[in-house]
Amino acid sequence: MRVNRRQFVATSAAAALLAGLPARWAGGAWANDGPETPKVRIGIIALTDCSSIVMAHELGLFKKHGIESTISKEASWAVIRDRLTLGENQATHMLLGIPYAATMGLQGSPVKPMIIPMYLNRNGQAIDRRRGDRRARDRRAGHGPGRGLPVGDAAAVAVGA
Repeated sequence: MRVNRRQFVATSAAAALLAGLPARWAGGAWANDGPETPKVRIGIIALTDCSSIVMAHELGLFKKHGIESTISKEASWAVIRDRLTLGENQATHMLLGIPYAATMGLQGSPVKPMIIPMYLNRNGQAIDRRRGDRRARDRRAGHGPGRGLPVGDAAAVAVGA
């Protein structure tokens, strides 16, 4: 077997890099099967946007994946932001602009990088009634407000970084 100069240099470089590693290093650099944080407190405001988080908790989906979750009902968006910033809540349901503002240090809070792993909605949801509903007929006749009731604002799940 003949070794050319390129193969020799590559082999020598790899040997030099590996020579500095501890003798008992086995190279096990993969993630564990369990969750990174087994106990999670999730802050919510009681709006329809938080229903996916509440239902996942109530149906035991967090437990199924090894996470002991606690749902914390908060009073305002500022409390949600502050508890996530202080580390009291590990995740939260919040308005879409709040994580961006907190990352930039706006809204009077200290700069706190936040991650938005998922959107819960994008201003497109509404609660609507079926066609045969008596109240819907009344509204078509000019009694009462419009038919579609908008629900919430754009919301996301944010995680303190």
